[in-house]
Amino acid sequence: MRPITTQPCMVPPPCCRQVVSVQSNDSMARISFAEKNSCGWAQRFCFEGNAGKNGLICATGKREGDGKTPAGIFHIGEAFYIKEKPQTALPTFQITQDTYWVDDPTSCYYNMRVQGTAGKDWNSAEHLIDYPANYQAGFVICYNTARTPGRGSAVFFHCGNAPTRGCVSTGEGNVRRLLAALDPAKAPCIVIGQAKRVTGLACGPGR
Repeated sequence: MRPITTQPCMVPPPCCRQVVSVQSNDSMARISFAEKNSCGWAQRFCFEGNAGKNGLICATGKREGDGKTPAGIFHIGEAFYIKEKPQTALPTFQITQDTYWVDDPTSCYYNMRVQGTAGKDWNSAEHLIDYPANYQAGFVICYNTARTPGRGSAVFFHCGNAPTRGCVSTGEGNVRRLLAALDPAKAPCIVIGQAKRVTGLACGPGR
């Protein structure tokens, strides 16, 4: 799937009835979860988090290894975990010793999850289980699903208390709370951008 939009003012599409909003002007982020009802958008909870160590960048300008989180509106993909399976309605996969995410732009598996190394044609891939603190739970942000070489790979929403290499992170308790709330029947999406550009989803005091 392609990004829903990368326009300066970002509003979720009509089909989307759940939104994870990530508002950031640097490497720190304010994250909120909202649901759409008959009266409009209603915030359910908010918490602090992190974006890329080098801030945000418009999705069309992102490059592999730049340390920046792509800004835009994206579909939410599969959930993942290492040990304790999260409570979630999202499709889920478990990270094992054989789970890799290929970040070599020359590989035919670029920006894909692969199990094992049969047919390996890459020189670089993230061995996900090597990051147990980050990947105890999380979900895939559906960025660069066209797998355009060099445009960035392995963009996740995951556990962590520090700026990332291009993902979004927050404490494990927050990640699991969010996973439990997400419902694929409500076409959830994630909105990432500067606070002033995340239209109508500004996050108030934490709850």
